[in-house]
Amino acid sequence: MEQPKLRAPLVDLADPFEAARQGSVEQFGALVGGLRDYLLLVAHRELSPELRAKVSPSDVLQETFMIAQRKMASFEGASEEELLAWLRGILLNKIHSAEQRYLGAQARDVRREVLLDLSRGGQDGLAANVDSPSRCAMAAERSVVVDEYLRRLPHEYETVLRLRYWEQLPLEEIAHRMHRSTDAVQKLWFRAVERMKRELNRNERP
Repeated sequence: MEQPKLRAPLVDLADPFEAARQGSVEQFGALVGGLRDYLLLVAHRELSPELRAKVSPSDVLQETFMIAQRKMASFEGASEEELLAWLRGILLNKIHSAEQRYLGAQARDVRREVLLDLSRGGQDGLAANVDSPSRCAMAAERSVVVDEYLRRLPHEYETVLRLRYWEQLPLEEIAHRMHRSTDAVQKLWFRAVERMKRELNRNERP
């Protein structure tokens, strides 16, 4: 007597996540299509200006989707929020890889210089006067790195650091502009410097 042939289990096409896990390109596209704009904004925000000159946010996002489609079978979530978090993780990994590939030791060296300037606590370090092409180039690199990390800080931290280092204002003038006492601004400045150091150190680790 002929044995019945084994059949693959039927895919629940009513479940778009399961259909995408089973290889449906259409369902995968439908799932990620509504998340594209948000992820593109993340790519714009996380890619430094220096890195954007070498790789575009749209290219990084396209590579993210390609990786996600290949790995979709391993995605265990069942909601848009879980899918978004998963895709965002892949995107950030791609950005980190691009930073290591294109910037590498150069970016790390610039971060170390900025850390040294912050540790000294002087006004000259982050907004130094320059008088040669090589020093101008170095200052430009440092400005790009500092600006990138300043944008990640709380607003008051960013403000006090920009006024202190970019405009090279004395604490009394900063206090007047921020409607605070000089003592309060000095404490805010110290906290902002320490926060900036932590941000730079976090990215300095391999």
